[in-house]
This record gives sequence, structure tokens and C-alpha cells, in this order.
Amino acid sequence: MVLAQKYPYHFDNDVKLTLLLGIIIILYIEVFLPLNPNKYFDIIYAVISVILIFFNSTQNLSFYIFTLWGSLLLIVFFIKRNNHTDIIFSLVIPVFLTILFIYPIIRFFSWSFLVVILFINVSGTIFNVIHETKEALLGITCVLIAAYTLATLKYFSIVEASIMSIIFIISIYLKIHLTWKDHDYSESLLRICLSLIMLI
Repeated sequence: MVLAQKYPYHFDNDVKLTLLLGIIIILYIEVFLPLNPNKYFDIIYAVISVILIFFNSTQNLSFYIFTLWGSLLLIVFFIKRNNHTDIIFSLVIPVFLTILFIYPIIRFFSWSFLVVILFINVSGTIFNVIHETKEALLGITCVLIAAYTLATLKYFSIVEASIMSIIFIISIYLKIHLTWKDHDYSESLLRICLSLIMLI
């Protein structure tokens, strides 16, 4: 949503419906998924969601957006949170949720825009899995290489790459040594900060 501020955007009924689609997925992940719901609950949740969408839909709702939403909902239904699927919830779902939210707002989606979204979310995922100093050094190295490589390829400027790298390094330091170690929202805050840099 922050990235959308860099481009001309529209906020109409289609956008409101897209927000509803995203809220349905986020609500399930944040509220119901930790309760380990069974398949019958998932079916009821899906039916109620489709009914809500039907009563709030417009004729111009994109088939591709609806398909993307359905795919995301199936992912969160069938992949439960555990040690092997954290990357799904910290990388795959945020990337596709970003596309789901932003496409109806700015009405276009370029390859360069997708690269920026992937960089921000991969950085957030790396931040999420880092717990020790050795992991931090490896993560920082990977993010620095990616940032300046993308800057060289003109996806963003050297200044933006430098600022994002500094923010990432500071975030890692805070996570390992200070108060962010057990903070549930530090990863989301990092993603927001990196997105704000793209508005420069």
C-alpha cells in the first residue's frame, strides 16, 4: 500500500472489494490459523467469504485478482504454520498479498515493480530467520549484494540502495542485541520502512 503512493492511483469500489479480499485472508492467518481449524471450518469460512464477495462485488472485478485470492486462500487452508512452512507465510503470501492490494489501485504492474516488491519481502524474510551473529553477517551480505546489484541495474538508485541497506543493518543489530529480539512486529516495520524509501 505504501508503494502505491509513488504512482497515480484510483480508490473506487473495485479497490474496496480488493481490500475485503485481503482482509479475509489476513483474518484467517492472524486469528483462526493459530487455533488449528479443521477442514469443516475451512469450508464454512470459504463459503461465507464467497457470499461476502458476491454481495460486495462489482461487474468489473478482475478474474485474475479473484483467482489470485482463491489461490492464496487455498494455500493458507492447506499449509499449516510449522518450522518448514514459515517461508510461505513470511515471503510467498506477503508478495502475492501486495500484488492483490496494489494492482487494482494503480491499474498496472510492471516487471521493475515486481522486482522491488520481491526485494523488500525477501529482505523481510531474511530478517525473520536471523537469530545469531553468523546468520546476521550472511544475511547482511546477501542483502547488500542484492541491493547494489539492483541499483546497478537501475531498479532503484544508489542512494535508495544505501539507505535500505543501512536500515536493514540497524534492524538486524536491534533484533540481535536490543529490544527487537522478541518483538512480533519488527519484521513488518522493516518492510514498511523499506517501502517508504521507495517513495523518495
